[in-house]
Amino acid sequence: MDAHKPCADGKEQDMEDMSGRIPSAAARRDRIERMAQGYRDCLLWVGVTDENGETVEVTGGLDLPAIVWVGVVADVTYFYYGNFQDLEEFVGLTGWAQAGHDLFLTRNYHGTGFWDRGAGDAGDRLTVAAHELGSDDYFMDVDGSIRRI
Repeated sequence: MDAHKPCADGKEQDMEDMSGRIPSAAARRDRIERMAQGYRDCLLWVGVTDENGETVEVTGGLDLPAIVWVGVVADVTYFYYGNFQDLEEFVGLTGWAQAGHDLFLTRNYHGTGFWDRGAGDAGDRLTVAAHELGSDDYFMDVDGSIRRI
């Protein structure tokens, strides 16, 4: 098993968690899934606009189309492996779902996120990494379908 994964800046980051162990593949998948669910929940809460550019809070059980969900999971997975150690430190304060929530907020420059959770240098580094991903925008068609812009 490879204990190093590339970061967004091309450097390698150890895959050891805070206890010095490498998490199992199942544990990594579970963490990514929880982050992706938190990201999705935040996206549906504050991240969808309508044809007039107004924010739409998505309610009533509407979920993301499969093609959008795949993109969310890909972004979260990329971010997880590129920022593993800082996320390990961060989730000790918040949890994996909140990390996904904060990834969405931070990369889209909302008024809160990684930098605002008391995680110190780890929160600052996660903020920079999230900004480097660029914004992630979604649109609701007149038929109610959510699309990634």
